[in-house]
Amino acid sequence: MGRPTHITYSLVAETAQTLINESKKCSLSSIHKIVGGSLSTVSKYWKVWRDKEGYNRIARPKTVNPSNEINTIFKAELNNKINAIHEEYEIKFNELEKESEYLRITLVKSEQKIRELEDYNTSTRDRLSYVEGVKASQGAQINELKQNLDYCQIALKQALADKSWLEGYLKEISETLNHRLSELTSMVKPETSSKNNEIQ
Repeated sequence: MGRPTHITYSLVAETAQTLINESKKCSLSSIHKIVGGSLSTVSKYWKVWRDKEGYNRIARPKTVNPSNEINTIFKAELNNKINAIHEEYEIKFNELEKESEYLRITLVKSEQKIRELEDYNTSTRDRLSYVEGVKASQGAQINELKQNLDYCQIALKQALADKSWLEGYLKEISETLNHRLSELTSMVKPETSSKNNEIQ
């Protein structure tokens, strides 16, 4: 199947049903891998299909044994809940990754600007030293160079402050990603273990 740029409910529903018919894993990730497009758009249509159509049809067991039927329905509901949690965190994780990448790019640009300002600062100091040593009488030029040097030092100080803030914010983003991944793991494993014990 191709990867269209316009995502519709029908496309998501047909893809989900095809995966089921082929006895393949039917999840947000597997559908998005096939249809492409915006993950949030695919997630929106996938949840509608899953809640109203998909899992209402495929989660019912064929056996008439009441105990097996209850266990099968319970496991299906548990899997639905786990999948929903995973999908929600996957979307948030992707959003944080994009923001983190943007901050990394901004940090690289900031470091480049700092290097340029440092080079200009060095060049201005050299010019100032030359003018003061060789052409001490040219007071106007010396004043101009001093003003340029003052401006460069202020700009460099601001750039260093921006870099420090970006590094701190990038660290917070990384900690948030790790924290949310830990939350997902802690939410899924205990709940799965608890439900399995109840079934037994």
